[in-house]
Amino acid sequence: MKSQIFLLVFAFLLKYAPPTNGQSLQDDLNDLQQHVPMAQIQELFVRYLMADPEFRQTVQYFRGPEFATMWNRFLEVPKVRELFTYMTSAGLMVNEALEMFAGFTGMEKPRTKFRRSPKSGGFRAFIAEVVELCSSSDLASAHEAKKSSSSQYREMVSKFEAPEFKRLLAEASDDPQVKPLQDELSSYGIDFDVLFELWKSFFGWSSIF
Repeated sequence: MKSQIFLLVFAFLLKYAPPTNGQSLQDDLNDLQQHVPMAQIQELFVRYLMADPEFRQTVQYFRGPEFATMWNRFLEVPKVRELFTYMTSAGLMVNEALEMFAGFTGMEKPRTKFRRSPKSGGFRAFIAEVVELCSSSDLASAHEAKKSSSSQYREMVSKFEAPEFKRLLAEASDDPQVKPLQDELSSYGIDFDVLFELWKSFFGWSSIF
């Protein structure tokens, strides 16, 4: 089952990779990040925040003590720690992911003006629109170009395509300690399958899974 709480990490994990000589994996991920339509996502975020009460409630939850407590419980699950260790060895570091997520949900209002159009549907609808924005960008072609030009990036992608990663993903999802946390987030309208699509679209990885 693809609905994983830790996809909250993946969706915003675009920056953290160990440095190497020359063009590093960090540089490769930064290159991909330039293709993410962040200005449009920021505008969309503010529009939902202004017009959708359900979305505002979810954002408030992310910023509150309940989410912080839930997150700490999540990080203590052995299967989750095993998964994050694998991710780190693949080239992504997860230690600052929560901070990145908090920064995303607390984005400042863009300087450009925009109309106040009605928005509804809560967090699910917002993420679906973000996925659509990313899918319509050139991220997929940038991903393919990066696979052709960077052996480090190609090696990282191969680790996420490997059976071991899929096994760790499934084991963490099915862990009895994780399922109640998934249910808690679901009560705030967070669709994990959509978050999975968001993670893939942020990297241009829709063809991998």
